[in-house]
Parts: sequence; C-alpha cells; structure tokens
Amino acid sequence: MGHIPGGHPKLRSDAEELLMKVESLLGLSAGPAVERLRNALQRPVVIVVAGRVNTGKSTLVNSLISVKLAPTSAQETTSLVCCYAYSAPARAEAVLRSAEVVPIPLGPSGPALEDVSKETVDYLRVYVQAAALQPVTIIDTPGLGSAMTNNSARSESWILGKSDMQDVPDAMLYLVRDNFRPDDADFIARFRAHSGRDRERETAPVIGLVAHADNHAGGAWHNVEPVDTAKADAVKLAGETPQLDAVLPISALLAETVRTGALRERDVRNLRFLTGCDDTRLQFAEYLGPPDGVTTEDFRRLLALVGPYGIRYGREHAGSAAQLMDWLYERSGLAGLEEILQIRVMVPAECARVEEMLSGLTAAARSLAWPPQVRALIESARHAPAFHRLQEESALALLRESAPGHEFIAVLEDLRQPDWRPPASTSAAQWSDSCLQLASRYQAKAGTAKTGAEARAARVIARSFLIRSSEARTSA
Repeated sequence: MGHIPGGHPKLRSDAEELLMKVESLLGLSAGPAVERLRNALQRPVVIVVAGRVNTGKSTLVNSLISVKLAPTSAQETTSLVCCYAYSAPARAEAVLRSAEVVPIPLGPSGPALEDVSKETVDYLRVYVQAAALQPVTIIDTPGLGSAMTNNSARSESWILGKSDMQDVPDAMLYLVRDNFRPDDADFIARFRAHSGRDRERETAPVIGLVAHADNHAGGAWHNVEPVDTAKADAVKLAGETPQLDAVLPISALLAETVRTGALRERDVRNLRFLTGCDDTRLQFAEYLGPPDGVTTEDFRRLLALVGPYGIRYGREHAGSAAQLMDWLYERSGLAGLEEILQIRVMVPAECARVEEMLSGLTAAARSLAWPPQVRALIESARHAPAFHRLQEESALALLRESAPGHEFIAVLEDLRQPDWRPPASTSAAQWSDSCLQLASRYQAKAGTAKTGAEARAARVIARSFLIRSSEARTSA
C-alpha cells in the first residue's frame, strides 16, 4: 500500500542533473536564472478536493495527508479553504485578505483561528512533516451548494482563480453522493476552462468520486453490498459525465483509518471477536448493547473507525492486522484512486514542469546570450531518451483533443506507468525483443496514418518501444 506516488522519479532526477550541468558550464552567471527554474521544477503538484456539502471531503483530505488534521463531522465543518503542504516544523498560518500572514495555533484537531476574525481570512496554510505531502499540496475546500452561502462562494472563488494567491490546481477530486446535478456539471466546466488557460498541456483532470461508498444503496445492513453497488454506479456515472476523466467509488472513513494509522491491534481483535455474531444484533448494538466480550467503548471505537460496513463485512478479514488493512485499503477505494492519480495527475504534472524547465532554459540561453556549448547541451537534452516521456505526454494530449476514442490513447496511457513492460515477457531478452517488434509495428502505422496527430503518436510510440528495448538490453 503506497501513498500518492511522486510521478516519475528518474525524469525529475535527469532534469535536475541537466540544471547542474548548465551551472557547471556557466558558473556564477547562471545563478538567478537556474535557481528560478529549479524552484519551478520542484514545485509540488496541487490537488484540490471539492464537492457538495457533507460528502466527506475533509475526511478524504486526512487520508491523503496521512494525518487527522482536517476537521470532520456530520455537519458542515470546513468554512475556509485550507492548503496542506510539506514542511517542518508543523505549523499553521492564516493568509488574510490584506495579504498579511498571521501565525495561528495548530492542535490535534487542526488549525484554530482564535482571535483572528474569519471574515478577514482569505485562506489557511498548514505545514506538516508528512512524507505523503512531499510531492503534493492538498487543498481542502468548503462544500459547494452550501446553505452557508459565504462558504460556497469561498470555494468557487478560490478554485476558479479569482484569488490572486494560489496556482491553478493540477487536478480536482470532486465528490458527489450519487448523481451530478446541473450546477455540479457547470462548476466542473468552468474549472476546466479556467485550468486550460495559459497551459500548453491538457486541461487539469477532474476525477469524480462517488462518496460514502461504504454507506451506498441503503447502507451496510441492507440486502446489497454497498461498495460493489457504488462501483457499478461509478461506471454508470462515468458514461453519463464525459467531462470527468475518471469516476471511482470512495469511502473516506475507511481511507482515513487506513492512512492515519488509527487502527490498533486491540481493534482488530475486537472485530475478529464479532465473527459469527448475528447481523441484526450488531445492527442495533448501540441500543441493545454489544455482544459479550466487547465493551461499549470498544464497540463505539470500532464504529468510529470502520463504520457499520467495516463491522459487518470486515469481520471475515480480521485474521490479522495486515489482512484487515489490505482489505480496508481495497474497499476504501484508495487503491484505485492512487493508481489514477499516478497515471492521470502525477506523471503529466511532472512532465509539464520538466517541459517548462526546458523551455525556460532555452529562453534564458537566448536572452542572456549563453555560450554555444550550453545551448547545444540544452538542445541535445530535448531529444535525449531521458526526456522522451515529454513527447509521449504531448502526443497523448494532441490525440485526446483531435480523436478522443483513438486506440493509440490506451497505448500512450500504458506507457505512462514507470514499471510498464510487455505482456508475457519473463526475461530482459524477451522484453527487448517484444519492444523491438512493437516499435516496428508502430513505425509502420505512422506511414499509414490518416491524420497528423495519429502519425505523430505512432512515431512517438515507436521510439518509446525502441528506448525500452535498449533499456532492457542494458539491464540484461
């Protein structure tokens, strides 16, 4: 079970190595320009969590940052935009509408304004020394469609860029309980339009999340399995909502329990003890009292950690803490969410930052009249195998725009995965040979392509397989 993966580490390290080579050739004269590009390259990926009121946004944020800091309850609790970023020591601050930054207390339940008036605050920043936050900044937002109209307006203003104090998010996770309403679709359309401005890559992806998957379709004690039903509803919603890049079910409660390390060995034993107990007795245990052997306090703790769904269905998976955590990880939806974040968010965002760095180096070399050997180094890097992934992203974006259903899209998406290898390749030699055959096939397809985007994608794919073939031979 991994946290949000940080894109493609080799690509980032190759980009940083190029910057160091430029510095070594130029000496002190490279300082300011290269430092600006290095800072931009290391900028975390920004993911905003949005959606309607009471869909579990803050609970999901806690799971993404691996710390229970975002305030959660059955009522509307998040009234200010809050940015969670990596830093040490842990601290919080309020960024006022006047642009003044005011330190505020950070307790076990998150940041507290105390004497700072909420009406003067633009947004909050919380810094946590959590490994999960090293590659990303997570933004928690008030619920849209809120009865508290100021809260909803804060979210819209911040996400749609009316505030001058944040970057455009690289992706949005949008939570709904069941179906999208017209105002949900309108908001997502406006977000995509905003995120597409001044970008040379695809608009920021929007991932729809069917919230409270563990309480779907009547809940845990109904006659259907809630998470499986939520999965089916997510597939249906994806077909009905083409503006979403993916739709997945999510149980923020189970995800938070997995990621924050709240589950103890005693909890696992108590859950295992409930195996064989009558479902109806468990359903009404808060009124009838828990079964003998489990205290009321322990039962209520289990309910808070895994909910009725975890109690009913998790009992069979409580043989050990590791077994239960694996089951919770899969059923929470984190496994699917982290995979889609890697493929559709982290890798493309990292490629965009490297592309911006290369473009910035080229512009600096021209405007600052850097020596010919430096310009040659930069130009050579653009065509080196280390940066070919940028060509894959560019070809994918062009093909998605011109031919959304093209078969090459799936191939380019597979190539986004750092650990991709051809099917049925059991050795490095077989891997290399398979890649050569695929390279030949796609090179031929480039010659018969009907459009420029298709031809370019075929050539890029062919070179991708040639590079991977060479890598396989080297590793043999």
